[in-house]
Amino acid sequence: MLNKLNLFYINRIKLVNYRNYENVMVSFSPHFNLITGFNGEGKTNLVDAIYYACMTKSNFTSRDQYVVRSNEDFFRIETQFQKHEENETIVTKVQPGKSKVIEKDQVPYKLLSEHIGSYPIVFIAPRDIRLINDVSAVRRSFINATLSQLNPDYLKALINYNRILKQRNALLKAGRQGSQIKDMIKVYDNEMQVHAELIFKERVSMIESLSSKLHSYQNAISNNKEKVACSYQSKLLSNNWQDLMDQSFEKDVITKRTNEGIHKDDLVIELDGVKAKAFGSQGQIKSIVLALKLSQYDIINHQNQTKPLIILDDLFDKLDAERVAKVLDCLRDDAFGQIFITDTETERSLKIIADFDAECKVYQVHDGAVNVINEG
Repeated sequence: MLNKLNLFYINRIKLVNYRNYENVMVSFSPHFNLITGFNGEGKTNLVDAIYYACMTKSNFTSRDQYVVRSNEDFFRIETQFQKHEENETIVTKVQPGKSKVIEKDQVPYKLLSEHIGSYPIVFIAPRDIRLINDVSAVRRSFINATLSQLNPDYLKALINYNRILKQRNALLKAGRQGSQIKDMIKVYDNEMQVHAELIFKERVSMIESLSSKLHSYQNAISNNKEKVACSYQSKLLSNNWQDLMDQSFEKDVITKRTNEGIHKDDLVIELDGVKAKAFGSQGQIKSIVLALKLSQYDIINHQNQTKPLIILDDLFDKLDAERVAKVLDCLRDDAFGQIFITDTETERSLKIIADFDAECKVYQVHDGAVNVINEG
C-alpha cells in the first residue's frame, strides 16, 4: 500500500492534440499501471504527456512544434493529481511558437519554473543509454533535472547562469578586442560567479549521494556481478571561479566562446574500474542507466519526502529476463509510489500483474485510443 504521508499520484489525464492523440481521457491506478501496444500506437506519447504535465516540457524534445498533433496549432493537457488527499488540477495550454500557459486550479503560474518540483517524476526510456554513450551535456541534463526538482534556488541559479553565459558568448562572438572587452567580460564573470558556486555546491552534494545509491542498485540488478562507480568532473574542484575564468580569457577571445565553467562539468561513470562507455555491453549499459534512474528516484524521494512518479518506457528493451526480474523486485519496495511501465507484449504484462501485491491496471493502446483490459 502507498504511504499516505507522502502520497501523490495522477488520478486522470486528458489530452487534446498531443502527438497522435486527438482527444482522450485516461484514469490511472494510484500504484501500478501497465500500458501495452505495438510500437507506434502511442504508448510512449501517453507517458510523455505525463512527464510534460510535471516538468513543463516533453522528455524527448525541447521544441513544442514536434509535440503538437499533425495539422494542429495547439495542444492541451489537463491532469488531475491527488496530493495530500486533495485534488489539484494542472492545465497546460500550448501554442507552439506563440504561448505556453500552465494553470494550477485555474490560476496561471507567473513563471513556468515555479511548477518544477511540485510533482516530481523520474522517466526511464531506451534512449537513456545516451547517459553512458553520449556527450557530457546529456549527463548534465540528468543532474539538472534531478536538482531542479529538489531546490528552487538551484533552478533559478541555473536559469540565471545560462542567461548570462548566452550574453557572454554573444559578446565574444562580436569580435571586440583590447581592454574594453576584458572589462565587459569581467562584469559577466562576476555576475556568473554566485550562480556557478551555488550550482557547483549542490552538484557535489548530490553526486556524493548518487554514488552510493548507484552502487547499491547496480549490485541488485546485476546480482553483484558488476562494480559501478560515478564521480563528478569539474575544474572548480581544484580552482576558484575567478582564476578559472581569468586563465581562460585569451582562449575565449580566440575561439569566441566560453571554454570554462560549470556548463562544462561532467558525470564520469565507470564499470569495473574503466569507463562504461568504452567497455559496457548493451545489457550492462541498460542496467547502469536503470540503476542511475532508480538512484535519482531515491534522492528525490529522500529530500522531498515525496514519492515521485516513475515511468519505465519499454522496460524490456535490450535487457535479459534475469535483469528485468531484478528491476521488478526493486519496484516492489514500499519506497515506490505510482508506477507506469510500457510494453509491446500484452501477455507479458498480464503475467507481471500476478507478482505484484498492489492495485494495478493494464491498458491497451491502439491508434490513439486507450482501453483498460485488466484491473485489480
